[in-house]
Amino acid sequence: IIKEMNRLDKKVVLLITAPADPHRAEKAYRKELKDLIKKLHLEDKVILLNEFPLPKGESFPLNFENLKALYAISDFLLLPSIIEGFGLPILEAGISRLPVFCSDIPTLKEVGQDNLHYFSLQDTPATIAERILKTLTATPLSRLFRRVKNDFSWEKILDEHLLPLLQ
Repeated sequence: IIKEMNRLDKKVVLLITAPADPHRAEKAYRKELKDLIKKLHLEDKVILLNEFPLPKGESFPLNFENLKALYAISDFLLLPSIIEGFGLPILEAGISRLPVFCSDIPTLKEVGQDNLHYFSLQDTPATIAERILKTLTATPLSRLFRRVKNDFSWEKILDEHLLPLLQ
C-alpha cells in the first residue's frame, strides 16, 4: 500500500509504532518485515519506531504523550490487520480525530462501526492506495492539514520568506 501511495503521491512515509506481533517469533517477524521493506525499495519510506536511532542510543519511548504527538502530525492511521485482538489504535486515532483506513475484519468493524474507511483483504494494494489518497484529497480538513504542514513549516517560512528578506 505504501509503495503504491508513493508511486501516486511521492511523499508518504509509514511510521510503524507497534511492537512485533506477539504471535510470531520476534526475530523472524522483524527479519520478514525488513526483507519486505528492502524488496519493495522502501528503506526511506518506512520507519520502525522501536529501531529509530536516538542521539544517545536509547529506544524511542512510546508513551502516551509521544503517541499523542505522533497522531497529531499524522495524516491517517493504516491498520491492515489480518487478525486483531481489540483495535486500540482505532480508539487512539479517534480521540485524535485522525481518519482510519483498515481491513474489514470483524474486530475492527465492531470497534469502528461505520466511522472508519474499510478495505477488503482481497483488494489490491493499488486499489487501497488510490482509495486512501482519493478520500484524503476529497476531505477539506485533510487538505487543510496537509497544506498547513507543507506550506507553513518553519523551514519553508525561513527558506521562502525570511532568508530572502535577509539577503
